[in-house]
Amino acid sequence: MVKVAIKNIKLYQENIEKALKNNKFEDLKNQSVLITGANGLIGSAIIDVLNYLNGKFKYNINIIAAVRNVNKLNERFKGYKGLTILEQDVTNKIEIPYKADYIIHAASNAHPKAYSEDPVGTMLGNFLGMNNVMEYAKSCGCKRVEYVSSGEVYGQSDIKDIAFNEEYMGKVDSTNPRNCYPLSKLASETLCISYSQQFGIETVIARPCHVYGPTQTESDTRVSAQFIKNVLEGKEQKVNHAFASGLISQLGIKSFFDIIELAIIVSSIMIN
Repeated sequence: MVKVAIKNIKLYQENIEKALKNNKFEDLKNQSVLITGANGLIGSAIIDVLNYLNGKFKYNINIIAAVRNVNKLNERFKGYKGLTILEQDVTNKIEIPYKADYIIHAASNAHPKAYSEDPVGTMLGNFLGMNNVMEYAKSCGCKRVEYVSSGEVYGQSDIKDIAFNEEYMGKVDSTNPRNCYPLSKLASETLCISYSQQFGIETVIARPCHVYGPTQTESDTRVSAQFIKNVLEGKEQKVNHAFASGLISQLGIKSFFDIIELAIIVSSIMIN
């Protein structure tokens, strides 16, 4: 598979420009933004957006990227101005020498192989990570926390061929270790909202479903990521009939940029 630097993918850069055409990120001018999970599909894309705002509109955003492995990001974000990359595992107390005005918490085991091989780590990573992020937000007087949750919290739907809203809750079997991901995401949402109510920390929760795009990593084991990877490598595609005949929500990374915009400018508690 031919590897191309993200910043050199014309369509991706055009998507960023289109998403920011009606720029409503003025609140981020001269602010510090902490992104956890900065080497993931969503976290890295958010950094690309913030970097574009700095370059195109001179926003002077102090971008703080928190990751477990700094080496993975040094080459990826080479040349980005206003970016600080810090080694931080969110399961540990967040100790960074900066005050964040906004936090976008996107750190999580977010693909099926991780769920099956490390369900305990997945649960603790989500819940303890949320707690540590909110404790840091409380200590530094953060203006707003956006939690990147998941559409999986809705569980198995009884509704066929009909869209549902935030109030809908499907079935999630708590005795199935595979559900370590949606259940810990759901518990983390409650923890996030509890911090908001008890300590007055403004929070927004996003529930993206099956996000795909050029920022996905090679280790991503989700169906959409593997399908794209196999196509690029010229491998034969085999689509399971049950999967092909089903109904599944998909979200391109450009659409997620719109969600991030809403999370910054709207005071809603939940965004799909």
